[in-house]
Amino acid sequence: MERQVVMRSKMKLYKRLGVLFLLMLASTAVTVSISPTPVHAQAPDKEFTISVGETLTFSGRGVRSVSIGLPQIADAQVADNRQLIVTGKQPGTTTINIYGSSGQKTLLIRVVGTNPQSLAEEVREVLGPGSGVDVRVVKGRVLLEGEVAGEKFKRKIEALTTLYPNQVLNFTTYREAFVEGARMVAVDIYFVQLATTNRDQLGVKWGQFIGANYTFGSGDVPLYYGNELDDGVTPGNTGTLLSNPAALTGGDGMTSYWSLVGQVNVALDFLVENGLIKTISHGTIVTEAGKTASYHNGGTLLIRIAGLSATALREVPYGLKVEIKPVIDANDNVKLEVVLDYSELDYANAVNEVPALRNNAVESVVNTMAGQSVLVSTQENLNNTSNSTGWYMLSRIPILGWLFKSRNYVATTLDNALFITPRVYEPGEKTHDEYIDGVFKQLIESGAEPEDLPDLDDVDSGGGSAPANNATGNSQSGGGANAQPSLLE
Repeated sequence: MERQVVMRSKMKLYKRLGVLFLLMLASTAVTVSISPTPVHAQAPDKEFTISVGETLTFSGRGVRSVSIGLPQIADAQVADNRQLIVTGKQPGTTTINIYGSSGQKTLLIRVVGTNPQSLAEEVREVLGPGSGVDVRVVKGRVLLEGEVAGEKFKRKIEALTTLYPNQVLNFTTYREAFVEGARMVAVDIYFVQLATTNRDQLGVKWGQFIGANYTFGSGDVPLYYGNELDDGVTPGNTGTLLSNPAALTGGDGMTSYWSLVGQVNVALDFLVENGLIKTISHGTIVTEAGKTASYHNGGTLLIRIAGLSATALREVPYGLKVEIKPVIDANDNVKLEVVLDYSELDYANAVNEVPALRNNAVESVVNTMAGQSVLVSTQENLNNTSNSTGWYMLSRIPILGWLFKSRNYVATTLDNALFITPRVYEPGEKTHDEYIDGVFKQLIESGAEPEDLPDLDDVDSGGGSAPANNATGNSQSGGGANAQPSLLE
């Protein structure tokens, strides 16, 4: 009986010791519990972004238990009660609650397919310098902001957003012309027209031929002959008067006149004419990149409108008209959209003393570099006219026929060429000042007085604006495997 009492006492003692031992273990062990949903909504104390397979290591001192919201997104393990290791498993967002002696901490973990810092560096490398794009990492995503510097950078950004649709966010703006402090383009226009005329007149030109006329009447009969190949000698009152012919009288009261007049004019033609008319139009258009500018060098033709009052006139401009839209990129490559219309007065085809217009129109898009001249258009017009006069049949004899005919040959050649030279500059820089000084010098050499020109004072830009930083923005990171920030201290 006493033995049973002793055994029962020992059993109770062992149970008490076991409970005490379990309580001691519970006070030192760290538990990791997994709950599919958070116990309560709480603003996270810290946020971290990691990629799939990447780990974050924190100091585990004072950590007693860890709770994971979505275990399929990330995993958390405590190693040797000294380190807390968080590993990304698949893209998504989850929370990790950490309990310790100093209270509770909540971490927001974003798991992405690619590390945002590495992706940002990759984006900067793909875009290269001069893109005008600011690359930043915000909450695990790469943000692209700023003004795109050209078409090639725009295509690169579109490719990156397609490759990383959920990680690269495009907030950039794009204009046809990349503007840095209102970049300007000065376009020099050279229009050259050469009109060449070649004329030769060869052969033998015959004048009047022999003519005979009979006239009946009394007194002197005036006879005339023309100055070219006319119908011979005829009575009349125009032309050249011949000497009075000899009169033959016979019969009663009848006076008759008979004249036989011979007149031959022969001219040897060896006429050769060469002529050149040179027209050069040079103008300069200054405009902001991406804006359309127009230039007109010529005049205005006033045409009266039929059916209206005499004061109703329609204005038709003529001369050289040019519209240019320059588009540039960061490397000063220039794309020019050119519309050219050149017209001149044609008095040979005038109607009611109103001359006609001869037109040449060109519409083109060219690509060149700043300071490089480009030939936009060239045109050559040939007009040949030939006519001959001579004796019938005799002028057709080979070789000898040139003694009885004359040929007039006219050849007209009209050549047009349009050259354009763009120059890119910014107001206030050295190129701008040199350009203005050159124009002033040319005007003074042409007769302008210094007081006739505007007074342009140098303006200090004050250093200008700072260039865009393409390497700004860093995401919060818990560090790599070697970084161990304390969560509970």
